[in-house]
Amino acid sequence: MKSLRFAEFGPPSVGMPLNCFDATYRSFEQQVLPELRRRKIATLGTKSLGGDGQPIQYGLVRAEEALRYAASLPVATTICSAGESFTT
Repeated sequence: MKSLRFAEFGPPSVGMPLNCFDATYRSFEQQVLPELRRRKIATLGTKSLGGDGQPIQYGLVRAEEALRYAASLPVATTICSAGESFTT
């Protein structure tokens, strides 16, 4: 994992997009998250609503479902924010 080559001490935490649509090619959840856990690096889950919120706006998933999925992952915390233009 080239992106995980850190200095001797490494970072204390890493923010990464983790959501219910991540199970695709080169998935952060499947490839990077296990390595962070192995190295005992705290993971901050971001983009829990699918990035720009369009999956919720188009009815592909409910906000509650997206947040529940993201929060169920082995992360230190799940960060959820919505821009001004995001409405459900």
